[in-house]
Amino acid sequence: KVLITVPHGVLERNIIEFNPPLPEWKQKALSLSPMGHDDRVSLKFDQVFWDADYDYIGICAEKRQEHILLFNVHKTLQNNRLTAFFQPDFALKTVDLSDNELVEVIMSKLRKIYPDAREPTQIFRTKWACNPLTFGSLSYPKAGSPEDSQFDIM
Repeated sequence: KVLITVPHGVLERNIIEFNPPLPEWKQKALSLSPMGHDDRVSLKFDQVFWDADYDYIGICAEKRQEHILLFNVHKTLQNNRLTAFFQPDFALKTVDLSDNELVEVIMSKLRKIYPDAREPTQIFRTKWACNPLTFGSLSYPKAGSPEDSQFDIM
């Protein structure tokens, strides 16, 4: 016997062939909880230009799914970083952008609040949606799933 742990996104894509196949109840549970895409982009700056006392900075966009939530890492760790959290639709929309293009998207929105915002000196992004080891970042109950959801089934 072999015990294997595999990210939900990999199972969802049927990349691994199980012999014998996964039990029907597990396949049903997987179908009730598709993989979601929630990416993060961490931007490091040479100095803080934002409100250092805020935990989060919310940037509203015309389209709700393009809102960006920025976590103020400086307040917690005294590190000149903002970490952007993208909603699933926006995360998928930006996954193919280059780092420079993505920074421009974030900074153009950030400069509406902080016109003197400096360019970041470093960027780190997760890109979980296209990572072949994960194919996403989290699973979620599918709309209309029964109350005895995939979590209860598993």
